[in-house]
Amino acid sequence: MNCDTKNEPNSIVLRLMTVIVIFLTYILWHYWPELLLQAIHWQRDLNSQLSDLLYDIQENKSHAWSTFIVVSFGYGILHSMGPGHGKVIVATYLMTQPSNAKSSLYITVLSSILQAVVAIALVTTLLAVFQSSMREIHSHAEVVMKLSYFCVALLGFTLCYKALRKLVFVKREKGLQQQASNTQNGSCTDSSYREKAAIILAIGLRPCTGAIMILLFANMVGLYWVGIVSALIMAIGTCITTSCIALMTLSGKKVVLGYMKHSTKPVRSNLPQVFKLVGGILVAAFGILLMQSTAPAFSSVI
Repeated sequence: MNCDTKNEPNSIVLRLMTVIVIFLTYILWHYWPELLLQAIHWQRDLNSQLSDLLYDIQENKSHAWSTFIVVSFGYGILHSMGPGHGKVIVATYLMTQPSNAKSSLYITVLSSILQAVVAIALVTTLLAVFQSSMREIHSHAEVVMKLSYFCVALLGFTLCYKALRKLVFVKREKGLQQQASNTQNGSCTDSSYREKAAIILAIGLRPCTGAIMILLFANMVGLYWVGIVSALIMAIGTCITTSCIALMTLSGKKVVLGYMKHSTKPVRSNLPQVFKLVGGILVAAFGILLMQSTAPAFSSVI
């Protein structure tokens, strides 16, 4: 009787979270296409404003800098709302691998910053050292993107291998279940640190296309350093969007795990590794799909 009384508040919270998650999922599913089209329209407007503001900064207009920072930040938020490999990888990993809010925010923030840094390093090197044209810079950027997609596929295969190894030898390794339990509770092993570092690298190695475009335009008007500032501010906006998606993913995962608490013991003990395997397969498949894609890396929107 006392046990039922203790579990009753948890049951109420679980049901409330379920209703909230279902409601938010429905809203996103219903309005996402319209929201995405509107975001693309806003991106075009902000892109035009950024170009105009660069000229205003060149002419030393007083209002230009503050407006430029706000527009760059907004562009980063809107740019990251569109389809992208980073959001898919983060959502898949967090949904199928042991993780918590703190580590998920580390992944989203660091990967967003790394994308901007890679874009800055790539464009700076090609302009300063090789005096490359805009077309050549785009071509080299696409090569780096392909390398990023290869890292995504490699990460997926690594996750699959680790999950399969634990599934096969689960009966031999007596301490495996305790180790999995500790990981689920938020403790980070060396392996989990390496996994998260690999995810940050796989996502961040792909240079931000928005950052590349603003860097090239800033170079054309002789304000390259302003383009660098804009790229870093865009990264802050990007990490806000991806962090929100990551936290929503963790909330949905918490609801699912809450309903699975009453599953039979054999299924429950193997289920974390099954989730890891499925997540690895999805990440690997997504990386391969991106490598084989012939779509241009730089859309006309940006």
